[in-house]
Amino acid sequence: IKNSLTPVKLTLGLLQRAHAERSPQFESIFTGTLEMMQKKVTDLDEISKDFGEFTGGRKPDPSLFSSLDLVTEVFALYAAMAEDMGVELSCEGVAADVYVDRHKLSRVMENLVTNAFQAMPSGGVLCASVSTSASGVVVELADTGGGVSDEARKHLFEPYFTTRSEGTGLGLAITYRVLEDMGGSISLESRADGESGTVARVRLPLPANKA
Repeated sequence: IKNSLTPVKLTLGLLQRAHAERSPQFESIFTGTLEMMQKKVTDLDEISKDFGEFTGGRKPDPSLFSSLDLVTEVFALYAAMAEDMGVELSCEGVAADVYVDRHKLSRVMENLVTNAFQAMPSGGVLCASVSTSASGVVVELADTGGGVSDEARKHLFEPYFTTRSEGTGLGLAITYRVLEDMGGSISLESRADGESGTVARVRLPLPANKA
């Protein structure tokens, strides 16, 4: 939180001085300040959501829905960003039903898609697939990024661990806990097809009447 508030404080001070000195750059400084503050407010909102989820969040509200439909919807949300970043999206598989909290599972998928995008800053391919087995539903997200080192993989689901210079380091810890509460699990592994990148494999239980 302090990391987000510090630039806001400094930039507001700059804006105040520019106004007091009637600086000819005031309009550009004003516009830049608004843009930066809007971004930081968004960052703080995400941080508050992360801590809320990590400390338990709201109570689950399970419903029956197609896991493939949910992944397709999440990909649609990121379609514009994918085009801008040069990331090709593909989604395939079976329309396997799950009985879990749709909002929470959607946030899990959004977090995994965001991580995949961050692993492919110069573009790449993100493939989602949905399948079923006797033990449940499996959703895989395979990217073509740089992958994760063996050492980092040991700590990925620990609170506050991150390989990036920004963020809370709670995203994957929350993902792990949310899926565990659903009776599911997650693993992050290197691709087995010889390509560079990571496969996020989410396992969810079948609805009780289909188990």
